[in-house]
Amino acid sequence: MRCGAEGRIRRAVGIMAVAALVASFAATCRAGPLTVLLREEAVVAAGPVTLGQLADIEAETEASSQIAAVIIGSSPLSGRERSISAGYIRMRMARAGVSGDTAKLGGAAAVVVRVAAEKAVRPQVPAGQVRDPATASHGPRPATRPSSSAVAGEAWTCKRGQKVQIRVLCGNIVVLTSGQLLENAAAGESVMARVGSTGGRVCGVLSGPHELTVRL
Repeated sequence: MRCGAEGRIRRAVGIMAVAALVASFAATCRAGPLTVLLREEAVVAAGPVTLGQLADIEAETEASSQIAAVIIGSSPLSGRERSISAGYIRMRMARAGVSGDTAKLGGAAAVVVRVAAEKAVRPQVPAGQVRDPATASHGPRPATRPSSSAVAGEAWTCKRGQKVQIRVLCGNIVVLTSGQLLENAAAGESVMARVGSTGGRVCGVLSGPHELTVRL
């Protein structure tokens, strides 16, 4: 009887030892480096570029969040692109304290980074309302003629020699005078004009069919 009991105890101890080894192996596998796979292209916002914007990280853990937050560099200028090599990214990871035991870098050999294009939206301003923020504190302008914003969506041009009202903006100060265009221009384009009172030349934006806005 004693031999049978001892045999059962030995088998139980052996099973427990095997289970402990399996658990230890699984823990070792989980503690291995995270896989970071670089993408071939990435579209980012203007500003600092992080590793999380350029690569796919294996799992969402505290370690992966820290790796994703590593700053690789700055974004390119709008309309341009920048190629960042895997070697440069490894160097930036090492400087941030991310070693090969923590993260394993793979994927593309380089990432082409572009800045997301921003669409300009023109606000819809009712006719007669002040368009320029610098003059908004002084209240609406008298409705003696349509505001330039009322024709902002229309297609129109002005010809050389046409008389215009010149609106000079300097901070909160607005100076109105008259002048004459020195070249043809369309809505929203920059154009040169001669000031009638002084004969001097100014450059401004054609903000209305008979209005030139100059910002100082």
